[in-house]
Amino acid sequence: LENEVQNLRKRTQDLQIQVDQLTYELESLNKSYDEEMKKRVQLESSITKQSATMEYSQTLSAEVDELNLTVKHLESELERKNSQIEQLTQQLDQTVKLSQLATVSGTDRDAFVTELKLSLQRTQQALDAANDQNRVLQARNESALLESQQQHLIQRLLKSLCTL
Repeated sequence: LENEVQNLRKRTQDLQIQVDQLTYELESLNKSYDEEMKKRVQLESSITKQSATMEYSQTLSAEVDELNLTVKHLESELERKNSQIEQLTQQLDQTVKLSQLATVSGTDRDAFVTELKLSLQRTQQALDAANDQNRVLQARNESALLESQQQHLIQRLLKSLCTL
């Protein structure tokens, strides 16, 4: 029985180490995600400012293309980060559950399982809210991109009309 208790303690310690590592990785990914979101906001701001002040010229087309590529790159990077965050969150939840279930016994286990279900539900709601926010940001980004493209087309049309 003492060996079993020692094994459970060792397993709990190992699981706690895994939880700590996953928490660190999650924090690191969240930090990277925040940095990418700041870059995206800066790019959106840059697109808005540039579309308001740019003159129609050859550089406008090149800059719009470059911004399109940057936006696409950021969108794919954002999707990748979201996927990593979701995977780490699932791993963290599973590891926490395993480590806590090893120490819970009897009637406390039912209450603990209920608490875990509520925690999982809250986490899922938070992830859903974050995904909704990402969709809103993506929609705003696409809208700004479309406005930039429309302005570019209008400026090209005006330029071609001026040369006639």
